[in-house]
Amino acid sequence: MTKRIVSLVLALVLMSSAFVGCGSNASNSSAAPAASTAASTGSKAAEAQTLSVCIAGEPETIDPALNSTVDGATLMIHAFEGLYTIDKDSKPVLAQAKDEKVSDDKMTYTLTLRDDIKWSDGKPVTAGDFVYAWQRVVDPKTAAPYAYLFDYFVNGEEIRAGKKQPTELGAKAIDDKTIEIKLAKPCGFINKLLAFPVLFPVRKDTIEAKGDKWTQDPASYISNGPYVLKDWSHKESMTYTKNPNYYNKDKITMDTIKFV
Repeated sequence: MTKRIVSLVLALVLMSSAFVGCGSNASNSSAAPAASTAASTGSKAAEAQTLSVCIAGEPETIDPALNSTVDGATLMIHAFEGLYTIDKDSKPVLAQAKDEKVSDDKMTYTLTLRDDIKWSDGKPVTAGDFVYAWQRVVDPKTAAPYAYLFDYFVNGEEIRAGKKQPTELGAKAIDDKTIEIKLAKPCGFINKLLAFPVLFPVRKDTIEAKGDKWTQDPASYISNGPYVLKDWSHKESMTYTKNPNYYNKDKITMDTIKFV
């Protein structure tokens, strides 16, 4: 993978984050997604509780593992959140994680999750949710367009080539709140990578129960970000409402965002 490709991938993160005004965790006191979106439209919009935004056509997918478009990333950044997020200054800041420890050789990263993170159905977000999501992406059976980003992880290339199993990826849950990442090669932008939608967590139980259709029904589209998918009128609009279980919900200005 060339540095040029990596730059293009990370540019997608910044483009999407700039559109939604992606916020950071409470400790950084940055504006949350909806707050920044509203602010950018003027004081009148900031006072409103509902915001309508035209993004483009029907998204090809809203599965974090399968998306490769800016529009899809915009939708998912509202619904999900990674270990890191991109703040209003386009810098990576801790989000679902509250602490990161780096080995002296910068090849092992240990991240501790926040204590107050939950899925939209109220269940706690665990380290295993992240690891499952990443193993799913790197699995050749998933055919994820950005699976090559995991070439920076130990065994990532070998798994994509079918030489090793997804469970051998250099990422493991030490316990419910701790993730250990082992790199196969130096990655100076690992924090930005951890904010990229393809590294968002997903729920194993939902995907195993619904299969490829888990994203098609708001009831099964369980997410961990500032908003939840409330309604999807196909080829017309998608309505997202504030996630009452989001740890930083008090920073969210808009109660509803309607993507047309």
